[in-house]
Amino acid sequence: MDETCMHVVKNNFGIEAEKIELLVNHSGSVTYLVSTKCSKYVLKRTGHNGHGESGGLLAEYLHNNGIKVARFFQTTDGKYAFYDEYYQYTLQEFIHGQQLPLNTAPDWLMLKYVQTLGQIQKVLKDYKLPPTAYYNWPKWLTSMQPVEDHEKTIGEKIIHAQETGDLSLAAALNRRLQHIRRVAAFNIDPGKLTHVNSHGDYYINQVILRDGELFVIDWDSGGHAPACFEVMIAFTYADPVCKTGIIDITRFWPFLLEYMKYTGLSSYDVKMMPYFTYRYLCFCQFIPPYDSLSDDYLQIARLSDTLMDWLYENVDILSAQLVEKLENEENTQ
Repeated sequence: MDETCMHVVKNNFGIEAEKIELLVNHSGSVTYLVSTKCSKYVLKRTGHNGHGESGGLLAEYLHNNGIKVARFFQTTDGKYAFYDEYYQYTLQEFIHGQQLPLNTAPDWLMLKYVQTLGQIQKVLKDYKLPPTAYYNWPKWLTSMQPVEDHEKTIGEKIIHAQETGDLSLAAALNRRLQHIRRVAAFNIDPGKLTHVNSHGDYYINQVILRDGELFVIDWDSGGHAPACFEVMIAFTYADPVCKTGIIDITRFWPFLLEYMKYTGLSSYDVKMMPYFTYRYLCFCQFIPPYDSLSDDYLQIARLSDTLMDWLYENVDILSAQLVEKLENEENTQ
C-alpha cells in the first residue's frame, strides 16, 4: 500500500514522498503520515462516497476568514480530492502539536474550545455549502432506520450471544435494547431545531493545541447540522467529569452560555438537546461487541455507553434544568 500511496502523492499532488506510515485504520477510512525531506502531510483514503472536495473548499474558506484549520492541498488538476477506481484520496496539512485524549480538557481549554466552535459557525453563517457536503441532518433524523429494525438486529445478536455462552455480551446488548426503546418515545421536531453550517464532527480529538492556539482538523464531515447537538457532543467528549457518564449542569451551562454568544439557540433547542444527543448515541454509535474497534473508537464507544446509562435515568431532569437556567438567564437581562 505504501507504493500505491507514493504513486498517488507523486502523480496527483506533485509531492515526492520518502516515507509513508499508517496512522489510523478505521472502517472505510485509512489515514497515513506522508514524510518528505522537509515536510509532513496527512493522506486520507476513503471510499468513493467521501466528501473531500467539499471539505477542502470549506477548510480553505475558513482559513481565509481567520480560522486555524488543517488545509487541503490541491491536485495537479486543481481539485481537493483524487479518485481512482476504488477510493478517494485527500492530502492535508500535518499540524504539529498536542492532541488531547477524550475527557481530559482543562477548564481554560474548554473555554477556548467552545469559543472556536462558535467562531467557526459564525464565519460559516452565510457560506453556501456545495451539494456534495456531508450532512443533511433533518433528513437524517426523519429517515433513521425504524426502531423495529434495530430491535430485530440486536435481538438476533442477543440470541447468538446466549447460545455461545457470552453472557456479558448478551447483557450489554440487552442494555442497548433498553436504550432503543427509551429514545423511541422521544418526539423531536427537526424543523424546529436551529441548524448551522459547521464542522459536523467537532470534538476534542479534532483539535490540535499548539502554542496556546487551536487548529481544527478533519473537515470531511462539514455540513448543515443541528447546533444543539454539536455543542453537547463537543462538551461531553472533552469535559473530564463526563468520563463518569455525568453531564454536570454546573459545568455545562457556562460552556453553553459562551457558545450562545456566537450561535443563538431557541428554548426548543435547549430543551431538546439532551434528547437529540441521547438518540444519536443510541442509534448511531457502535453496537457491542467492540472487539474490532480501534483504540480511539473503542474509547468513544465506552464513553457513549456510560453517557447513555446516565441519560436513561436523567435525560428529563437535565432538559428541565437547562430550560430553567435559560429562563432565569432571560429574566435577568
